[in-house]
Amino acid sequence: MTNDEELAVAAAISIAIIGVYTPATASANGGSWQRDSVGWWYKNSNGSYSKNDWQRIDGKWYYFDGRGYITHSKWERIKGYWYYFNTSGHMTENAWKMIGDKWYYFDNKGHMLLNQWVGDYYVGKDGDMLKNTVTPDNYVVGSDGKWDKRFSRELAEKAILYINPTRSNISKRTTAELFSQSHKTNYDTVIALMNVLYPNYNYVNNAKLSIKTLM
Repeated sequence: MTNDEELAVAAAISIAIIGVYTPATASANGGSWQRDSVGWWYKNSNGSYSKNDWQRIDGKWYYFDGRGYITHSKWERIKGYWYYFNTSGHMTENAWKMIGDKWYYFDNKGHMLLNQWVGDYYVGKDGDMLKNTVTPDNYVVGSDGKWDKRFSRELAEKAILYINPTRSNISKRTTAELFSQSHKTNYDTVIALMNVLYPNYNYVNNAKLSIKTLM
């Protein structure tokens, strides 16, 4: 299965989850899940229960708060790392997960990754997958977050420095023409790159920006 297919499957699963999952009462650990008016907690076979601690139950990791209840449906920062606990309360691990409208990746320890590549996708300083931009190491990622291999790192770096619609009051076509001439780059390649980085670039042509601005 490709990364795109994995993301599509993960998205479908995220949409399908409705409500709060109810843990099975019995457990292979010999203990049992208990519920009261506050929430779920886990009673070990000897009658004890975890507080402010991790516990692996039936192959999944759970974190219990200071009162002994599971953490679920939320982010939690524990000892310097961000974790996300599903509706069932177990830690997200080895997976992409859409939270809100953003994608995050959690490693085999449940840590949210940041500032690094995960396959052909890059997660930024806040942990979310970057889209329609240039990564800190000058690779272009598209609207799906995937590395767009059509564009070189050199071109991506120049584009970030010299093509910015918020500083320009000329049309997309004129900007592409000026850039391609100034940097000896194929016009169609520049247009394709602009479509990725600035899909909503203004087409209005006021022709007030000189070529010196782009050099």
